[in-house]
Amino acid sequence: MSKKHLIKSALTALICILTLASIAFADNETTYPKTFGIKGGFIAAGTAHRGGAEYDLDAGYDLGFFLDYKIRTTLYAGFSFDLHQVVIGKDEEFFPDLSFTMKASFGNPEGKMFYKVGGAIGYGFIKEILQLENAHLLTAKAVGEMYARLSRTNCLIAEIGVLACPLGGNKETRLTAGPILILRLGITL
Repeated sequence: MSKKHLIKSALTALICILTLASIAFADNETTYPKTFGIKGGFIAAGTAHRGGAEYDLDAGYDLGFFLDYKIRTTLYAGFSFDLHQVVIGKDEEFFPDLSFTMKASFGNPEGKMFYKVGGAIGYGFIKEILQLENAHLLTAKAVGEMYARLSRTNCLIAEIGVLACPLGGNKETRLTAGPILILRLGITL
């Protein structure tokens, strides 16, 4: 990935962190109800492009943590940290991804069931895959979540999402992937 692309990825990650810090450390009189949760499932098969070659990605495991801050009646801002398993033949690596998220809710969040839809933009890193070392990736996600209330503070979550890496690589080689389907179940804590 070129220096220009690396700077763009670093700026995106910095904007995410500063936005979350400003929400977290807002004036004491302003409260932002927050939801923390964990989700696990799988990432479906897809394709990746390294240089001019196309590679088939096999299905893998997917684990995620998220924190949503309610900033308006139906609007949430937050972040997610995901570990995606990348499998290309016998080559396997875990791909950490830190993203800034925006979601809108539908239905009554205090009722038995409600929904959130949204998107995320973030930064991911792969140590080594396909003999490509230290690949930095810009990630983009679209998600739909269904919440089923268990108690006042806990909900079960069913999520369907799509992950894409439209920009990435290292100094020598470009690496892109997706869109790839993600299916996960989770719980708010």
